[in-house]
Amino acid sequence: MLQQQTDYPRSGNVGFLVSLSKPSTFSLRLRIPRWCKNPSVRVNGEDAGAEDYSHSCFAIARECGLHTIAFPAISCGVYRFPIYRAVAIAVEETLAELQSNEALEKVIFACFGNEVLEAYQQALK
Repeated sequence: MLQQQTDYPRSGNVGFLVSLSKPSTFSLRLRIPRWCKNPSVRVNGEDAGAEDYSHSCFAIARECGLHTIAFPAISCGVYRFPIYRAVAIAVEETLAELQSNEALEKVIFACFGNEVLEAYQQALK
């Protein structure tokens, strides 16, 4: 069982409690936002030695050979991340990826309201 523990957005700390019935080996992929100033990954309180935090959704898409990827307007709802800032980051990163990744054919931005939709329309003009 995997349980997330956080008091986000009050602090930037997010933890995971892994409860296994027997010893196992597995991968856990984390998306660390680029606005996170000093990310760190610890396992049982010790630095996990993860040196490259740039393993973004786009990097995973490249590894998997995806041609289409979709993104929600992350944190723009209940967490109240500024919509125009979130959209600017998403559009900037997406345009950069589309220029460098010939396999990626389509990126979908899932907009959950008119305000988010309008922000994307404005950013993509």
